[in-house]
Amino acid sequence: MKIKSTDELNSILKKNVPIEQYLTENQESFLKLSFKEAINAVFNKKNMGVTEWANRSNVDRSFIHHILNGGQSPKRDTLIKLCIGMNANEKETRALLLALKVSPLYVKDPRDSIILYGIKHKLTLTEVDKLLYDHKQHTLSHS
Repeated sequence: MKIKSTDELNSILKKNVPIEQYLTENQESFLKLSFKEAINAVFNKKNMGVTEWANRSNVDRSFIHHILNGGQSPKRDTLIKLCIGMNANEKETRALLLALKVSPLYVKDPRDSIILYGIKHKLTLTEVDKLLYDHKQHTLSHS
């Protein structure tokens, strides 16, 4: 079965198709991973330990362990800090935000644009926070 794009799924939802049929016919296109599985998958691709990740993210190491074990879910800004700290790219960051069921970074939002800029240019959390501060936006480390 072909995995359908978001646009294709939206188009199908507009049609007069029973929801049961839609869910059955499109199950291959739905998100499969839990947040715990998704964040572990991205983290395992990175070449760093939890201590380095905690330091680079400005997030307590024990909280990261709780997240990786599925015991806790971070807030949106904390997840963004974790993504920056582990050098997640834009696609990985978007996937993790969606897995957490929070809004992805939105380029038309000035704050999100600055964060996206930081991710695209592989800036550190401190550098992203400075850009946010300089442009009168809430920083990630103080939200």
